[in-house]
Amino acid sequence: MKIVLADADKPRVDALVAELRAQGAEAIGVPANLTKPGEAQRLLEATVSAYGAAHVLCNNASVLTGSLQMDMWHWIADVDLGTTIAICRAFLPLLAAQEEAHIVNTCAAPGLTGLPAASPSLRDVHAAMRSGVWGMSQNLSDELGRGHPNIGVSLLVPEFTRTDAAHFARAMAGDPTQAGLIAQAGLMAKAPGRTPLPRAAVGRDPLAMAGLVCDAVRKRRFYVLPHQQKFAQLLDIHLRRRMDVNAAPVRAPRH
Repeated sequence: MKIVLADADKPRVDALVAELRAQGAEAIGVPANLTKPGEAQRLLEATVSAYGAAHVLCNNASVLTGSLQMDMWHWIADVDLGTTIAICRAFLPLLAAQEEAHIVNTCAAPGLTGLPAASPSLRDVHAAMRSGVWGMSQNLSDELGRGHPNIGVSLLVPEFTRTDAAHFARAMAGDPTQAGLIAQAGLMAKAPGRTPLPRAAVGRDPLAMAGLVCDAVRKRRFYVLPHQQKFAQLLDIHLRRRMDVNAAPVRAPRH
């Protein structure tokens, strides 16, 4: 297997590449802040230079934060949604020229059902970004199905998983322009009553999630739902609630 890893945290990339090579995989790392113009293109060029092709493209960038200022909103939008858009745009010409390829985008359940248990600011921004990834992936699947059926698209909707998503400052590594946001994030973590978010010690094993993704790629299945029954129940509750709201009588405006 040949793997290209990209992340803003160079030490983390280097460590993962070493781990993969120790397991027998061919791997290279591309330290990159993919929220910046030109970085997705640089990732593409590094991939082609190393291996000449890209058969499975996985977009899995995400960060978690608490109470937000508007500049933090913009940064989360750049990470959670902007990187997925940028990478797809950069790689699509290459994928279209190949006999087969597949894109896997990651979207947490709040993108489809909302995040009712969170604070308003957290709920709004994360639901909005994940809804964007969901909508983009659906449209991409439909458009490629008509014009480039050699490219499949899947959407991973994971359960709570043991990841580094809560380490939002790590994603700003190597970018001194984000120092203010790092300081702001640190203040939020130290706020009274707020518990800092560590690397998740509980949750689904990422390796189990990866196995489901591989199965979806082989079968060209759009949704990757590790918790299919539970998600169906959440979606049913969500749709029923929205339908009830929409069914409420509309009052004429007062003049």
